[in-house]
Amino acid sequence: MEPHKIETEQALEILINQTIKHNDNYQKARFKVSEENLNKEMFNKFIIGYGTGILQNQFGNGIFVIDEMNRNVIDQLYFYITSNELKFKGDIKKGILLCGKYGTGKSVLMKSYRYIVNWFYRSSFWDGTKPEATKPTFPGPISMWKSTELLKKILKDGGELDSIISGQNPILIDDLGLEPVSANIFGTPILPIVDLLLHRYDHGHLTFATSNFNKTDLGERYGCMIKDRLDSMFNFMVLYGESRRK
Repeated sequence: MEPHKIETEQALEILINQTIKHNDNYQKARFKVSEENLNKEMFNKFIIGYGTGILQNQFGNGIFVIDEMNRNVIDQLYFYITSNELKFKGDIKKGILLCGKYGTGKSVLMKSYRYIVNWFYRSSFWDGTKPEATKPTFPGPISMWKSTELLKKILKDGGELDSIISGQNPILIDDLGLEPVSANIFGTPILPIVDLLLHRYDHGHLTFATSNFNKTDLGERYGCMIKDRLDSMFNFMVLYGESRRK
């Protein structure tokens, strides 16, 4: 790692230490993400810290900026993670599918959100041996897969969906729709990602995704079997604007 690059985990740890060191509400309400232990200013700092770390690790430079193009989505992510059903414009029980043009920052934003969820989950002190009351009230941890990597994994496993990707823990699928829709296993055609989405839908497992395709395009791409279920699985959000890549 080059000296000028920021380690993502390091970046957030510094911000956390600075922000919550004297936050009594955080210590009292550690097992539930709410507006008491994660205020909006704190959430924005986490998004900026993780986003900057991701950009610098990936490209060697860049500072994540909250602006008029992404502020509404970030606000909604905050209301979602804190379960504010009055302000969140969707269904808290569904996952989130963030759509937008190429290069608008969808992946960076959802990766940052994932890091925040997983950090709170790890910090809950719950290790599976303590009383159920100490278990975090939000789902986690969230694993992340590029759609193309997910396809390769399913094919490598002979078309089977292992517990990592089909289990109850949430997953984040990055660039949904960029992978080939169909594949062959020993001459038998299968629809790996469609099968995965249907499995997670049938079992009510929380799923997140980013995509360059909108809801209509994804429905046409994956077919009628999954089209109607996408609305039941996801809150669709759009990250507007042009590419930020230079």
